[in-house]
Amino acid sequence: MSPETRRSIPGRFILLPLAVAAAAALAGCGPLPLLPPALSGDGPTVVPAASPTAVAAESGQTTEPEPVETHQPQGAEDVNVFSIGVGDCLDAYTGGGDEGISDVPLIDCSEPHDYEVYYSGDLEGDEYPGQERVTELADEMCLGQFESFVGLPYLESQLNYTSLFPTGDGWTRAYDREVLCLVYDSGKVTGTLEGAWR
Repeated sequence: MSPETRRSIPGRFILLPLAVAAAAALAGCGPLPLLPPALSGDGPTVVPAASPTAVAAESGQTTEPEPVETHQPQGAEDVNVFSIGVGDCLDAYTGGGDEGISDVPLIDCSEPHDYEVYYSGDLEGDEYPGQERVTELADEMCLGQFESFVGLPYLESQLNYTSLFPTGDGWTRAYDREVLCLVYDSGKVTGTLEGAWR
């Protein structure tokens, strides 16, 4: 990924790369505990109580186990860059250069992700001001909105931001003026960074 990327007619540029690191956690299970030895002698005999399922089975009734709701991670889905907006989360993606970015991996923010779109704004003007100037304007816009989203000024924060912004072709042929600001941390994030205060 180049340090700066922009939209093409079907895509956008992104400012700043992100190195993605994946970490896996392993959980182990120990042996089951041993049952105490059987009681013998003159003491009382202990008879285990029948479970409700066993009683129902003996009487001919059948019971269905109650379903347990679990969240199954869906993973990222590639979507057109023009279909994302504030509140969406993305996984790391590649692209950039002169061709821009057309698709990005959209993922539910409750799953580990790399970026969160925290602001959207439009640039003004009829003539494309050039990639360098659009990069500056996008940076100013995203920096200006960073503190209100995260809770701390950018220079005091551990978080960083980047942006997606129009290409020259997108500006003139598709009237693309939108800048999307994305916040990210040094690793994967689960949930939102809004009000993170770090």
